[in-house]
Amino acid sequence: MLPAVELTRELIRFPSVLGSENGIAGFIYEKLRSHASKIYYQDTGDGRKNLIAFGKKGRKNPVLLNAHMDTVEVMQNWSLDPFGGIEREGKLYGLGACDMKAGLGIFMALFAELSEKLPVVFTACADEEGESLGAYQLIKHLREIECNPEIVLISEPTDEKVMLGARGRVVLEIDVRGKSAHGARPHLGVNAISEAARIVEMIDGLAVGSHEKMGRGSFCTLKIAGGANSLSVPEHCKLIVDRHYVVGESQEGIRETVEREIRKLGLKGDVNVGFVSRRVPFLKPYITEETGAVREFVNLVNSEIIYGQSVGDFNLFGETWPTVVYGPAGGNWHSGDEFVHVESIERVYGRYLEFLEKFL
Repeated sequence: MLPAVELTRELIRFPSVLGSENGIAGFIYEKLRSHASKIYYQDTGDGRKNLIAFGKKGRKNPVLLNAHMDTVEVMQNWSLDPFGGIEREGKLYGLGACDMKAGLGIFMALFAELSEKLPVVFTACADEEGESLGAYQLIKHLREIECNPEIVLISEPTDEKVMLGARGRVVLEIDVRGKSAHGARPHLGVNAISEAARIVEMIDGLAVGSHEKMGRGSFCTLKIAGGANSLSVPEHCKLIVDRHYVVGESQEGIRETVEREIRKLGLKGDVNVGFVSRRVPFLKPYITEETGAVREFVNLVNSEIIYGQSVGDFNLFGETWPTVVYGPAGGNWHSGDEFVHVESIERVYGRYLEFLEKFL
């Protein structure tokens, strides 16, 4: 048996910052190889690897266990060793401790415990903190080999609440073209920065969609870039704008709305509204229906049901198969001194084990 808490500690001590996931994939491979009927790497398309392990009791519609291997970079506000796996007062500290080395360790332990008895497939993805390239390629691969899970379980941290959906996200790129002129005679030009500022103000006041379960959508201007190297009126400015959206809204509808509202401003410059370039389609909002295996899980855990405010690999899985997200409690994700509660790791492991043994 592989203990989930000790696995979490080992995983914390194995750095896997976004872009450098292959080392930890090899570590997981060695831990699980003796428990799998088949275990292999899958290339994400850029040299990084996902890991896939099939249990020894197979069937066409298994339960899929999924976690991501990558973490964000080390922030500056750490007081402890981010790769130390230090435990204090019931908290296990480290980079990715909660997001999501604990969830990864829980599923490794579950797979080792159940792989000879139940039809489970363990998968670990790269690039969740990036564009979800790993999950995107993994889902394509599983469909190609006709592996269609009855339920997907994802152990992202949820404070031991069951998550059955999440908002989607698009990122707009707005190019503003003005007209250069001498900076001492700005009235002879069109200042692209000033024009962009009016767009930002307009976006901050735009109406967004709402949903009874997901709440409201949101806009957030993430970046503004422009300027002139000399005493000249800036002729170009670019905006990057985040838009989280809910079921009932559409990506193209969001772009068209922004375009239409910009036209109403009567700007003097030329404006183009598009989407930032990505290797993976933008992640759509989803809701998992409370039926079948999902209903059984919800009844067993008997927790508050929540819906994610941001996106993750779960959006891709939730768009494809019935997906439940359930993971341990902790704090300081994407910040210094990230931690996970040790007792929560053990409780979440126990809940998953109870469900899988009953359901399968």
